[in-house]
Amino acid sequence: TFQEDLKGILFDGSNLESEDAELYDYISSVKNPKDALVHSSNLKEEGNSSFKEGDLDDALEKYSLSMVFLSCLVLNETDVRISFSQLATSVVLNMAASFLRRKSLGILVIFVLLS
Repeated sequence: TFQEDLKGILFDGSNLESEDAELYDYISSVKNPKDALVHSSNLKEEGNSSFKEGDLDDALEKYSLSMVFLSCLVLNETDVRISFSQLATSVVLNMAASFLRRKSLGILVIFVLLS
């Protein structure tokens, strides 16, 4: 059912690009939450690199993908929950910094309210 739920979220009523389909394939194949945490952390680091280079749109895209991976995790182990919380907090703060740098304060307010 996870794969069907994910397919509904990603495919229903959206204009998917090839990278979105790849994202769906990857998330639906992940069996271990720790693997998803590693991948999410890698996306965050890619976003950090883009942020440092001044490519804020790419940074926000990477941070958003990282959050998608995090939102799909089912956490049973305490150490995984702690890692999840730390990573999720870091990604949200990085997204906020990106919005601030873009001076998108209106978007930032909405983002914070939705988080």
